[in-house]
Amino acid sequence: MKKVLIVEDEKDIAEIIKMSLEMEGFNAEIALDGLAGLEKIESFKPDIIILDIIMEGMDGMQFRKSMTKDIPVIVASACDKNTRSKVESEIKVNSWLEKPFEIDELVNEVKLLTGGK
Repeated sequence: MKKVLIVEDEKDIAEIIKMSLEMEGFNAEIALDGLAGLEKIESFKPDIIILDIIMEGMDGMQFRKSMTKDIPVIVASACDKNTRSKVESEIKVNSWLEKPFEIDELVNEVKLLTGGK
């Protein structure tokens, strides 16, 4: 069973993503900020990360730059064009979904990047 770490500060959104992934057979965990996400990488050992960019405290860019393991990242965030360009030029991202997105689209991206469940 593939493990998905959801780093998202909006708890309701994170819970919907988690539930949707679990219904598809994934094991999903939530971190409500970047620092908690870094800790979860060590304990949970995810196969892929779903990452919000705009968060309080450690934002998504700082989180990605602080990651020491090479784990695929799907950004799921609402950013203006300039912020998105800056993010894409500074950090490695495997896929980008603009909020609001269809949950099926996110689940399909996770399946694609992990090779299934």
